[in-house]
Amino acid sequence: MDEEMPSEVSSVEAEVARETWITRMGFIFAVWGSMTGLGNVWNWPFKVSVLGGGPFVLIYLVLLALIGIPVVLTEFVLGSTFRRGFPGALKRIHPGGEFLGWFTLVNAAILTSFYVVIIGWAAVYAGYALTMAPLPGAMEVAPGVAPTFLDQPYFFVNVLLSPLTVVGLIAVWIVIFIIDYFGTRGIERSVMIFFPLLWIVIIMMALFALAQPGAAEGIDFYLDPLRVDFDYVEMIGKATGLSFFKLSAGMGILTAYASYLPRKGELTNSAVTTSLLDTTFAFTAGLAVFPIAATAGVLGAGGAGWAFIAWPGGMTGVGGNLLGFVFFIMMVLLGITSAVSLTEAIVTAVMDKWGWPRNRTVIVIVLLLFVMGLPFASWFEAPGSAGGEDVSWGLYLLDIFDYYVEFFGLAIVALFMMLIMAWVWGGSKIIDAANESGDFKLPSWYTWVVKIVSPIGIAIALVFVALQGFYMPGVIADDPGTAPLLFQIPFIWFGIVVIFAIILWRMKGVD
Repeated sequence: MDEEMPSEVSSVEAEVARETWITRMGFIFAVWGSMTGLGNVWNWPFKVSVLGGGPFVLIYLVLLALIGIPVVLTEFVLGSTFRRGFPGALKRIHPGGEFLGWFTLVNAAILTSFYVVIIGWAAVYAGYALTMAPLPGAMEVAPGVAPTFLDQPYFFVNVLLSPLTVVGLIAVWIVIFIIDYFGTRGIERSVMIFFPLLWIVIIMMALFALAQPGAAEGIDFYLDPLRVDFDYVEMIGKATGLSFFKLSAGMGILTAYASYLPRKGELTNSAVTTSLLDTTFAFTAGLAVFPIAATAGVLGAGGAGWAFIAWPGGMTGVGGNLLGFVFFIMMVLLGITSAVSLTEAIVTAVMDKWGWPRNRTVIVIVLLLFVMGLPFASWFEAPGSAGGEDVSWGLYLLDIFDYYVEFFGLAIVALFMMLIMAWVWGGSKIIDAANESGDFKLPSWYTWVVKIVSPIGIAIALVFVALQGFYMPGVIADDPGTAPLLFQIPFIWFGIVVIFAIILWRMKGVD
């Protein structure tokens, strides 16, 4: 299993001149920006609060060490060793690996297309929070009275049923295009600004939150293990999934970013540092949002509905529209850093395979992803029989694809990537490559972590994802008439991704 492969990086074409990060800190910040997305503000805190508080955090940290960080390190090794994006790097281990690479990036393209739509909502919210301008539309607070940012859910419904969804989409894509057009230089310079700014914002929000009257109640809701009767099986399953879902694993991002490291760039410390930075930011976000949510009287909600309805609606007596503006600007910046990395993973793979220059590649990929996002930004009202409570066709389509693209897709890719790297290429090679220039050396027994522990952990998470996706009521809609979709949608999604992955895999390239 561990013998030398003839297509490894000793080949001439693997030594082609390649962009590199200006500094090691720039690489770490860029990876952290990719990991730290919208979910750190609404998804992580509420999973902690409903799954066991402090004990859940401890279990998560253990699984982060056994599953999350090994996956991150393995992707770093893949990109750094073969100096290619995800498909090209896997191809050098096994020809069939390229198919998994394109499967990953087609799935990531769908994810990016609707992820940027949500960032667009946040951008619209930030603008209206600052101006407090009324938003006319389908739902009014009273006859003839248009809602403002603080009037929820009226405002949210009017955003969804307004062309502003497309305006926000365009605005966000312009920023992503500008950053990615300049490659590693653009990404590195942007995260050097965003990284300290986001940390200043979240720390200031946490300090403000802890001074609120509801601080004790909020922290108790967040971390008290005795508040809920938790299920250790569910807790471990969800913590296993989060231990790599939160770290940009299974998207090809970490491989692409590591491919731009200088020769023998440091990997071990970078994998640990970025993973802990992401977790620390998410934990701090919980300290910020729960005391404010308790004071505003909106504890107990979660997900996008909390971020776009409960939180703005509860801001009247806490920080008003200015706190809402800060919150949604933070969401926009967090979202952009992740969306840039998703776009770059695709751009890197296309440049590698077809030899296109960056400027042409970025233009084509951004336009393609923008067009793919238009259905998710559709503001036309969805009939109740089809859309349930999803209001617009855009939100209905987003709900359908989100679960399967984000959870099924990432788990499948992460599992097979670990199997290919640890068993086809060789677990000992992963450790040797990481130790070659690492700030600290991994012990030889760590080989079994990447060969056994991490793949089993991912497989367990995949089982939980599958069971929840097929049997949890209301994943797609509350209307019983749509129940068959619970069984049809994953096959539709899988078919789309597989077909396009095969086409891209079989196309002739220069790499």
